[in-house]
Amino acid sequence: MKTINFLGIMLLFVCINNNAKGQQYCTKPKPMTNEQMQLVSGIWRGNYTYKEKEQNFTVTVSVKNGQLVCEITNPPITGKETSDEYHFCDSGEFHFQKLIGDMSYEFHGVPADGRISGTLVVRKKDNQVPIYGEFTLVKS
Repeated sequence: MKTINFLGIMLLFVCINNNAKGQQYCTKPKPMTNEQMQLVSGIWRGNYTYKEKEQNFTVTVSVKNGQLVCEITNPPITGKETSDEYHFCDSGEFHFQKLIGDMSYEFHGVPADGRISGTLVVRKKDNQVPIYGEFTLVKS
């Protein structure tokens, strides 16, 4: 019984700690609706902070064959893209992630009033400690 209580307390601590860092986790998302795809479609310009340096970037989001496509100029990691993923959480937060070799980067924020501001997360597969930054985009 003590083991179960201890595990429950540890799980609660991990959840609180992750929320305190500003991370938003969502369960396996449903396929994006046409309304969600249209909400984020367009050309978005702004900046992000990575390794304490501010970088300008542009994100072009379009719908091709019923699928969302994001093209990013000046990404935090360059190289051959091996995979990508785009989804909305139930909270309304939009995530777009790109995998490049053994690294990945993900932007997540809530689109509202022609802006998206949120968190940039950069990860390396063998390093469990991600690098965090912030970003702001304005729809052109």
